[in-house]
Amino acid sequence: AGSITRTCGPQMDWIGGRAFSDCLSLKDIDMPKSLLVLSPGLFNCCYSLNSIEIPNDTIEIGAYVFYNCRHLKKISTSVVRFIDDFAFTHCESLSVVNMNIDNMVLGANVFSSCKSLTCIKVKKGSKDYYLDIFSSSHNASFTNIIVEDVD
Repeated sequence: AGSITRTCGPQMDWIGGRAFSDCLSLKDIDMPKSLLVLSPGLFNCCYSLNSIEIPNDTIEIGAYVFYNCRHLKKISTSVVRFIDDFAFTHCESLSVVNMNIDNMVLGANVFSSCKSLTCIKVKKGSKDYYLDIFSSSHNASFTNIIVEDVD
């Protein structure tokens, strides 16, 4: 089976929950920059999804959005303010998290069971907060927070 790539329209600000759920061959997706919310379960169990750049206008990532996306390796976000429960749980290949955000609220078990997550890059001034969150997320391999200005 070949990989599938999808491109969403440029003026969308919302995509219904579970819209791409269980798309087992979905490898890449170009999301519209106008997308405000990633609805609950949007990419749930998209096993082939590799990386995602969350659009600059996105302020919320719903519950279970990337749950069990086993091959997701990298996420980048700039202005997200809220990540709901279990959003990245069981993303076993997730190893890079780039966040450039202040005052973000994280739900329960956001990065639980992300076995490859050993390091996260965060904006200056937020190291202690994130260290508490990630070290308690069932990530036995999590050991490091890099504090820098992240793009």
